[in-house]
Amino acid sequence: MYYGRAELKQSDHRPVVAVIEVEAFSVDEEKREKVFAEVIQQLGPADGTIILQADDPSVFANEYYDEIILSQLTGCGTVILVRHIGPELWISFKDGISALAAARLETIQVRIPAYF
Repeated sequence: MYYGRAELKQSDHRPVVAVIEVEAFSVDEEKREKVFAEVIQQLGPADGTIILQADDPSVFANEYYDEIILSQLTGCGTVILVRHIGPELWISFKDGISALAAARLETIQVRIPAYF
């Protein structure tokens, strides 16, 4: 631990600096993953992405259905990216909280990608 201050004569303000060094000897992976999962549940995914899957993936090939889906999802937040990946539709929102709001919609089945 280090603490220091500058003895300035021109002013009664004295800049202060402190350096604290902390070492962690071990990380409990199970507890870390549990905390990470709790944060995701509260804030949503860091990249704001949700994944939509359909019983009939050809639904995502029709622009008409994309418009219907997006009209429902824009009520949850700002959509910044839409990607067709195989039989899924990946939609990224401006923030994770908007993705959580979309995941709570009862009109569309949504899942949030697992990151660990």
